[in-house]
Parts: sequence; structure tokens; C-alpha cells
Amino acid sequence: HYLGHYEYSHGNRDRAMEHWIIAAKQGYDESMKTVNEYFSRGVVPLGIYMNTFRGYEAAINATKSPQREKAEAAKEQREKAEA
Repeated sequence: HYLGHYEYSHGNRDRAMEHWIIAAKQGYDESMKTVNEYFSRGVVPLGIYMNTFRGYEAAINATKSPQREKAEAAKEQREKAEA
């Protein structure tokens, strides 16, 4: 994701988008938001956006498990107790 920002700031817009797409397909939320923003502006074609979104969903789904959900619930309870 940060490589995308570096490339963008140096005028390499296409290369920046490639980095954001790669990061989004690996499940990085901020990169998916960036790709979505550029899609809504008409910069990213629908086919590339859909391919990226499917990759993002697959990466997110691959990290789901009962153990992770249990740990997340415990974390949320602990944070509520500390507040």
C-alpha cells in the first residue's frame, strides 16, 4: 500500500494503482478503499475492479476461523471493560 503512495507522489500513477491492487488482493483494507475510490472516479475499469474485489474477498475469507472470531470477541469484551 505504501509503495503505491510513493509511486503516486512521484508521478507514477499506473504503477501506484498496480501496488494498490496487489495489496487489496492480499486483503489490505486501505488499498481496497483506494481502488474503490478510483473506480468511483472512473479511473479503474469495472473488470479490474471486480477482479480486485474478488481477490480481496477471498483473502478476507481465508483469514476467518472460529478461533479468530473468539479472540476478536474476547478483545472487544476486554476493551469494553477497560472503558
